[in-house]
Amino acid sequence: MNRGINCCACVELVRQSGDDRALRSELVQMIVGRVAAELLPLSSAEAVRVYQLVVATAAWIADGVPEAEDFVRAYRMWASNADQPVFVGGNWQWRAFFGLITLFIALPLLNSSMAKPAWQVLLAGPSLAENGKRKGAFAAQNRAWFLVTLNAYIEPVHEKCKLPWQQRPGQWPVWRMIEAWQASPSRKRGLCLQRPTCSVYGHRAISEYGLIRGGVMTAWRVFTCNGCMRRRAA
Repeated sequence: MNRGINCCACVELVRQSGDDRALRSELVQMIVGRVAAELLPLSSAEAVRVYQLVVATAAWIADGVPEAEDFVRAYRMWASNADQPVFVGGNWQWRAFFGLITLFIALPLLNSSMAKPAWQVLLAGPSLAENGKRKGAFAAQNRAWFLVTLNAYIEPVHEKCKLPWQQRPGQWPVWRMIEAWQASPSRKRGLCLQRPTCSVYGHRAISEYGLIRGGVMTAWRVFTCNGCMRRRAA
């Protein structure tokens, strides 16, 4: 028994029903719906283990039923990657340099000591902190969080659940626009001196306070940005 989902009973029911695709499709939707309601967002290693077991059962039931396979695909991808380590230890260039001077012998130790599983990174969210003494740590947290959330399956898997740093389920379409800007050549030519940057601030503000209030906060942040002021003065 896993949080009210009896995987063994579901498997046995499928075996007894033969090739009843309608039943298998309904079972997959029921299992995935329950696991999304009861386990997401993942908040512990035990929850990750149970989630992986239940999703694997749903994937086995969905095998050979195209609509069921499509339905469970995003959940399978998160189950495969939720416990994968994500480097949160600061500057990526510094890590590469450290690996080079140690002939990459110490790199696995560095990675393991300065990494968190993806589910923890997602749960922590991006940082809006302005503490100058820890800018590097906050920047590393934001980089790791964006690395996790850029995966296309994160949005559909979590669209109905509320993450701890959200006032309500996030404004994902607006976030995608911000992420598109962050990846654009124009952003790379920018002079934003704020930490966190305006795009990171906007991402978090909209997720916490909603589109209207968060959008106003983001617009004011961009308007008062040192980089904007510098370009305007020039």
